[in-house]
Amino acid sequence: MGDGRGVADTLTAGPKWLLNRNVADPECFIVALTNETFLTSDGGKILKRWNWPAGGGWADDNASWSVRERIASAPLVLPAAAGKPARMLVADATGGIWLYALDRSDSLLRRWIPGKTLALPGGKVSPQFGVQVDSAGRQLAAYTVSDKKIVCLDVDADEPRWVAAMKDDAASNIVGTPYPAADGRWLITDLGGRVSILNAESGQPELTREVGLPGAVPATAGHAHRRQPRPGAALRRLRRDRGTEARGEEGVKHHRFATVSPPFWGRFAGSFAVFSGLLRNPPCLSFLRFPYSLLLNAVASNRPGGSGGARRSEVP
Repeated sequence: MGDGRGVADTLTAGPKWLLNRNVADPECFIVALTNETFLTSDGGKILKRWNWPAGGGWADDNASWSVRERIASAPLVLPAAAGKPARMLVADATGGIWLYALDRSDSLLRRWIPGKTLALPGGKVSPQFGVQVDSAGRQLAAYTVSDKKIVCLDVDADEPRWVAAMKDDAASNIVGTPYPAADGRWLITDLGGRVSILNAESGQPELTREVGLPGAVPATAGHAHRRQPRPGAALRRLRRDRGTEARGEEGVKHHRFATVSPPFWGRFAGSFAVFSGLLRNPPCLSFLRFPYSLLLNAVASNRPGGSGGARRSEVP
């Protein structure tokens, strides 16, 4: 990388990811594992691991994983936890989900297949997984299927934790990926401009509020998480020197979120949301034009020992 001044950026040719040219409309997904290693899909059913140190040349890391169907989205890397090695979740084009160990090739640990796994729906899986660790220490992953159903997996269980179905009308189509809302809960938005908090045990909405921004989806803005807005979406910028800041409390992390909205609403709606998520508290929502303090207080008061209070983020 250059310095943005006198030293220009340089591009170096890397490995060829397209291994099978007979695949129609091939697409490569790239996932960084460390500063020197990364995964690529081959446009079909294979994932390979590569090593490319800074200042050096790339090399095949002699590790690969094969999925039965075409890979449909970027794999989710799960860090090592509770004595288990690092693992990854892979979604295929039929809606099947595959869990592999990352420390050895083709090491299938578990799979969830529509038609074979109880209640698991088939269809197009969301471009990303949501992931969180609940109060019991379980690694949970959530995703949507065909924008109409939400699946929550405990990656160490053979059956889905729950599957929740939305209403049939178009306004109830889910937008984006379920976002962790602490304690096993999930936050979702839909095309009708509604934000809902889903119950950790059943996946049913505990609380739903109209936000007046049809098609808006949560997106990280204050921390170094990967952003993947929907095609054609416009991302609102937040100044990083303002908003909710960490207060030095042990075990508490503060996150700031903007919304990604379609260009029409980005141009004419004139307002956007900031989501401030706390690992120890339910997510806090503040809106420039829509003061939903009732939503914040209701979410907090629903938790055992909840104070009903909320912290707000300010956006210039």
